[in-house]
Amino acid sequence: MKSFSSLVKEEISTLNTKQKLCCYFSLLYGMMCFSSELDGKKVAISTNVENVKLFSEICDFINRKKKFEHYINGRKMSVASGIIKYSTIAEIKASVFKCQHCKENFLKGIFLLHGSVSDPKKMYRLDLSFNTFEQANQMFELLNSCGLGFKQTMRGKKYVLYTKDMTTMLIYPRDK
Repeated sequence: MKSFSSLVKEEISTLNTKQKLCCYFSLLYGMMCFSSELDGKKVAISTNVENVKLFSEICDFINRKKKFEHYINGRKMSVASGIIKYSTIAEIKASVFKCQHCKENFLKGIFLLHGSVSDPKKMYRLDLSFNTFEQANQMFELLNSCGLGFKQTMRGKKYVLYTKDMTTMLIYPRDK
C-alpha cells in the first residue's frame, strides 16, 4: 500500500502546468535544484520511477519548444549543466519565475524530490529535507516570503524545513 506522501506526490506530478514553457522549466528546475551532483558537463540526480516518468514528460515538452540535452539511465536523470546554472534563490526568482504560475511549479518540483507529508487525518506535517544549511536556508527564505510558516531543524545529517499548519499546504487544486 502506498503512503499518503506517495499518493500526494503522484497527484502533484499529474497537475497541469498551464502548458507554458516557463512553467515546465520551473518544475524541472525545482526537481533538479539542490539535489543535483555535477558529473562533468551534466547535472544529475537519482530518484524514484514516478519522478523519472515526469522528468521525461517535462523534457519532451521543453524539447518541442527549445532543444536541450537530457539523459535518463534507470532512475538517474540528468541535464546539461548549462540548464541548471543558478546558485541562489535570488537568481532563481529573477531568472526563472516568468509568470504567476512558475513559483508554484518550482515548489512542486522541490516537494517531489525533497518533501514528505503525513496524512492530515492522523497529524498534519509537511517536511522538506536538504543536504546543506545553505540550501535549507534559501528555501526557508523563499517559502516564508510567500507567507508560508515554515520552521527549521536538523534530523540526523539533514536540514529540515517543516510546518504543522494546514494553511501552508503546498498542494494546489487540480486545474479544471
